[in-house]
Amino acid sequence: MNLRSFETMTVCFPVKGDHVLLSVKTRDIGKGCWNGYGGKVKPRETRREAAVRELAEESGLIAHLGALHEMGFMDFRNTDESGQETRVRMYIYLVYLVHSWDGEPRESAEMVTPTFFPCNRLPLDAMMPADRIWLPHVLTGRKIRGKAVYGPGQKTLIGEVEIIKLA
Repeated sequence: MNLRSFETMTVCFPVKGDHVLLSVKTRDIGKGCWNGYGGKVKPRETRREAAVRELAEESGLIAHLGALHEMGFMDFRNTDESGQETRVRMYIYLVYLVHSWDGEPRESAEMVTPTFFPCNRLPLDAMMPADRIWLPHVLTGRKIRGKAVYGPGQKTLIGEVEIIKLA
């Protein structure tokens, strides 16, 4: 995959002890699924700045740039119902509570029902199919890179999710 064809996005998973904060997406890719907080990197914005902005917009939590731990990335190919393909490089960040954010999680127009789940008991059946595979690796502290190809509506995977553990 040619990197220039990717849209760069971020996702944050706030972690408090052995629990991770997830919310249910209300629109776009992942609608109705438990997920972390994130979105597109804007022009002249770093990935870390985008991660902090998206986390604040979607959860009300204010993270500190230095508290973001880059855990790797996943490359996604998404196909819509018309056959149009979108390629996404999503950078994965963890935010730790103790020195990481200010505020309490709240609902937003895009994310509802903020809930802390034990990292070893995620709501896997209610998450996007590829997230069920890569997120548990990241939550154990492993850095990864990988790729996944989704069919129409991002409800099914085409082929296997590829994960390379980096650390």
